[in-house]
Amino acid sequence: MIEMRKAKYLAVCLIGFPIGGIIVGIVFFNILNFVNGPYSDIGREVSIIGWGLFGLFAGAYGVYFFLKLEKAKNRYLKSKNIETPKSTNQR
Repeated sequence: MIEMRKAKYLAVCLIGFPIGGIIVGIVFFNILNFVNGPYSDIGREVSIIGWGLFGLFAGAYGVYFFLKLEKAKNRYLKSKNIETPKSTNQR
């Protein structure tokens, strides 16, 4: 159960954040295009790439923070001589 939660979190960080950034880039460009008049295609591409890269970096930082937190948690549990829970799903 814990490993599935970890896999879901990492998938959201590495796939969801960049896709979300691309969607924000498209929406952001369309709003600016509607308000300020017609922009060229290069403006759309820059907006999509910029927000997509922001999502990628946010996801990479999320993975880094998660791994750092897991390492600190395991170090704390080891110092207190508590076993790391492997799974709560007993079959």
